[in-house]
Amino acid sequence: MGLGGSAALRWVGSALLATALLLTVPCGAPRGAQFEQLLDGVRAGGVTAVQIHVDGGTVSTVWHEGPLRWYRADGPYDAQRQLLAAATAPGAEGRLTFTSPEPHRVWLQAVDDADEPTWLAVPAVLLYLLAFLVMLMTREHPYANRWAWFWLFVVGGIGPILLLLKEPVPLRIGRRRRASRAGEASQASRPARPARPARPPVTGGIGLALALVWATGLALAGSLLSAVAG
Repeated sequence: MGLGGSAALRWVGSALLATALLLTVPCGAPRGAQFEQLLDGVRAGGVTAVQIHVDGGTVSTVWHEGPLRWYRADGPYDAQRQLLAAATAPGAEGRLTFTSPEPHRVWLQAVDDADEPTWLAVPAVLLYLLAFLVMLMTREHPYANRWAWFWLFVVGGIGPILLLLKEPVPLRIGRRRRASRAGEASQASRPARPARPARPPVTGGIGLALALVWATGLALAGSLLSAVAG
């Protein structure tokens, strides 16, 4: 079992996931801000989802105010109560939801926190889950074995994009057009070149190493995007 399908659909799927990744990866490196900025955003309806992190007596909040614009602020002990009051105050325009994310989660779990449009969030989540299911149900993978793909999915979450780009055959930009019949005939008269030996699939250990490299690269990219967009 494989994703297969037309190259066009695979390009669309990978582009959709890459867009969701681009918009959410800065969540890992939010810019510093004041808690009052978050309250103002909630009252104006510009912020509808807030991540709340509680570590002992310290409360920190993370929120999203637009494409690539993620912020973090330390809040008071009753930060959630104040935010709910801001959301329900007379004249307030917004609704508000809270999440308490685990420290280790893939970027896709931040799509809802990013207030991204439904046309992007819902297909991205469904495509991610479909790709993960297909990966598990496929016995033989040409690019990497199932353990390698598993690590690429759960560490950093780059797996579904790579799966669409790499399997069943790698997608290529600007494939060469087929040779004309005359060209084919002339090539047919030449001795055939020996086929290149097939590369063995990436193993689980190498897949884990690649996943860690991707996760580190995405974290650095998130810091850069956050600095540029802020």
